[in-house]
Amino acid sequence: MCFATRCRFGRDELAISMRPAAKAGLVAIGYIAALAIAFLVTRIYIAATNGPDRQTYGAMFDFGDSLLFLGVFGLASRRRRWVPARLCASGGRWRLSES
Repeated sequence: MCFATRCRFGRDELAISMRPAAKAGLVAIGYIAALAIAFLVTRIYIAATNGPDRQTYGAMFDFGDSLLFLGVFGLASRRRRWVPARLCASGGRWRLSES
């Protein structure tokens, strides 16, 4: 099993040796960041739509808030789902695309 990874930052290439625990930590940090982004966006939306309708139709707003959270988390974690697949692919070699 090869733990050496190659990351491309622009035109320069940098070889980094990563242990499996470091790879798992990198992925975990990414998911924590995605959760934080989704939480903040949902809290901002709740604060922006606070009013009498939110009090009257609380269950419908709660359901909509949960859908918003799941959607934002899904979008924020797109890159985080890509990282584990790339870390496991091609014998441990990992190239970050320029996107």
